[in-house]
Amino acid sequence: MLAARVDEFGGETLARAFALLGRGGVLASSAAEPDQREAERRGVRARFFLVAVTTERLNALASLLQSGSLRTHVGEVLPLDQVRVAHQMLAGVGKVRIDASQEGQEIQTADTLACCRSHLSVAMTTDAGATTRRAGQVLTVYRKGADGRWRLFRDANLMLGPP
Repeated sequence: MLAARVDEFGGETLARAFALLGRGGVLASSAAEPDQREAERRGVRARFFLVAVTTERLNALASLLQSGSLRTHVGEVLPLDQVRVAHQMLAGVGKVRIDASQEGQEIQTADTLACCRSHLSVAMTTDAGATTRRAGQVLTVYRKGADGRWRLFRDANLMLGPP
């Protein structure tokens, strides 16, 4: 059982998240308001939240990533051409069509680190026709290797569903 769960999809994914939590656990959703009756029945806290994204906050996040104070956990790494497989692993559904567009907004470099802030829009459509849309700010940090090539170092997105 998990102590905490963050939901970014809503719908059935949010409903199933309650079963993953142990008593006293916390469920936070950025996609929809969690069912408070279900939360009470299971003895967990469930909250809805939205994040206000600003350049100042993204810069603070970049500083935490650069210093190593903030770390990410990657469960599985797949090449971009297998993005469909990745979403099938997450959602447990059949075929998924993913349409995405990204617009660069700012790039800053300092020595061997580069930060890129951009806006990403993604639409995921299942073979059943259900479409989920997410959009928001993305902060990507690259590190320059000894060979002079830039490589992905850290990546964070603050993508939200429709209001």
